Amino acid sequence: MPPVADPPVKPRADWRNGIAMAVVLVLIAAAVLLLLASRFRRAATVLAVTLFGVGTMRLVAPARRLGPLAVRSRGFDVAFCYAVGSALAWMVLIE
Repeated sequence: MPPVADPPVKPRADWRNGIAMAVVLVLIAAAVLLLLASRFRRAATVLAVTLFGVGTMRLVAPARRLGPLAVRSRGFDVAFCYAVGSALAWMVLIE
């Protein structure tokens, strides 16, 4: 008798794939709470830090780990996040 092949195994979802998205969502929620508390500069600072973090994660992590945070090419995503984060940080600093 020929050997019987094992049935295909469905890959499990790796819990680490959602960590980056969870961190970003928590930071955005914190910024929204700060906005609701009329702490506009702190909210903008949290958003700027979040964008710098997303840009750095996109720079060093593979796209499969970032899920929906990897939208376009790596270079565009990093440049966009750093540019918008820098603009927000600049607005916070100039008063």
